[in-house]
Amino acid sequence: MAVPINSVKFWINAFIPLSVPGYTLAVPSHGGMSMIPGPGVNPFSDCYHTDQRSFSNNI
Repeated sequence: MAVPINSVKFWINAFIPLSVPGYTLAVPSHGGMSMIPGPGVNPFSDCYHTDQRSFSNNI
């Protein structure tokens, strides 16, 4: 017997570096922290904090 699916949850894990020229923004009242703008589509119009670290090719 088939059971209906009531919801599906997606988890996206991504590295967002501290600074992406022309894209990252300063977090108001949080000196030195950065964020990226959300997609602008409700309810996802918030901003997202970056990882607060730079990208490195070192392993």
